[in-house]
Amino acid sequence: MWAGNELVGGLYGVLTGRVFSGESMFHRVSGASKVAVVDLCDRLRRAGVVLIDTEEQSEHLQQLGQVHMARENYVDLVQRVRDQVAKLPRDRRPVNLLLPGSGGNGFRP
Repeated sequence: MWAGNELVGGLYGVLTGRVFSGESMFHRVSGASKVAVVDLCDRLRRAGVVLIDTEEQSEHLQQLGQVHMARENYVDLVQRVRDQVAKLPRDRRPVNLLLPGSGGNGFRP
């Protein structure tokens, strides 16, 4: 997430087809990595990604809609969508575009 020209938080992972595997999050401003997760989920949804592998369950991610998936279902889904194309937009969206009141559910595309 960007505040002006300053990178204040984010995360990284690997996109394999329509599966995103999250690896790590960081923040320089409290809560910025959480905002980055919300932004990424919106971008991934728009790109047609059907699975975000978060590796670990957390209360925060569960509040964002995280659900546990049985291993056999996970493997089946990954095998079905790993070779399908998903293309993420690469534009910078400032943190203030994700604030409540900026339109709709807090997102302003």
